[in-house]
Amino acid sequence: MRSLKQVPVKNFYYMLMYAFRYPLDQFQEVIQTKEPTSPIDLWAMLFNREVGRLIRQGLVKEYQPVKEETGTIRGKIQFPESIQHQSFYRAKMVCEWDEMDANVTANRVLKSTLERILNDNSVGKEIQLESSRLLTYLLDIPSIELTNRTFQSLNVKGRYKAYHLAFYLSEMIAADAFIEKGQSQNRLDTIDESKNLGNLFEDFVREFYRLHLPGFSIGSETFTWGNHPMLPKMITDISMKSANRYIIMDTKYYVSALSQQFDVEKLRSAHLYQLNAYLQHAKLMAGAEMTIEGVLLYPKVDKGFDETFELLGHKVRVCTLDLTASWRRIEERLMTVVSGCI
Repeated sequence: MRSLKQVPVKNFYYMLMYAFRYPLDQFQEVIQTKEPTSPIDLWAMLFNREVGRLIRQGLVKEYQPVKEETGTIRGKIQFPESIQHQSFYRAKMVCEWDEMDANVTANRVLKSTLERILNDNSVGKEIQLESSRLLTYLLDIPSIELTNRTFQSLNVKGRYKAYHLAFYLSEMIAADAFIEKGQSQNRLDTIDESKNLGNLFEDFVREFYRLHLPGFSIGSETFTWGNHPMLPKMITDISMKSANRYIIMDTKYYVSALSQQFDVEKLRSAHLYQLNAYLQHAKLMAGAEMTIEGVLLYPKVDKGFDETFELLGHKVRVCTLDLTASWRRIEERLMTVVSGCI
């Protein structure tokens, strides 16, 4: 997304910490002792920290099939292959068994990302030295091509939950589309719209409110149109409920938050239709004492806007968040969005 050229690297650090539920000071020394000079440095520094943590706690291992000729009987004896290779003449048999091994896709992604960092001349030398050191713990693990299919196949549940942030950072590093030559070195230039950054924006906002809105239950919510199997489900980005307020917020990471109709700027109808569908379903579920409200939140692009109106009986606010501002201003703005105008 070329429009978010001026987002400070530090702000993306804070967004990551919120989105992945890390304490804000978890990696504070990373940006205090040596502030990253580019987004790729930030991703790589945090990735190194995550890989180091995973190595210390023990990389995930899975049972892998092993087949070899051995003098010690293990697992299942493969008689046809033993006869074919005349193993008995050597007092051996071909056996097959399962063995715990760290050669799994998740760890192969870690290794390949470290190699990507080492091959990227835009990454700081100190960061590359640390990546090189970490690679020595993964020498027996083969590399893997870092593609969309690879990342889509990754599991972040169960034992792999600890890999979640590392996977996200790996995908950002692999994309390698964040630095535009000639721009200020400590700024992020997102060259085109990224689903990853959109997810980061959504998760950051949700977790921010989870921490800063006591008295509210906050999360995503699923609405259904009915029981027919062909009817789609609707999942809100953020639902916030208190004793008497029910706020549904949709975050939109778009190049252009507004559309043009006959040279006049208008709100995007598809976004309003979606929010209205959420609000109408919420009305069916909420008690009479609940005030149902809606918010569409966009990152500020060329200019900000803040509009409040009534949509089919519900108060709605459509506004922007300036991610280039100081972090204190960002926090203040987010609190104002849900408290100052609804």
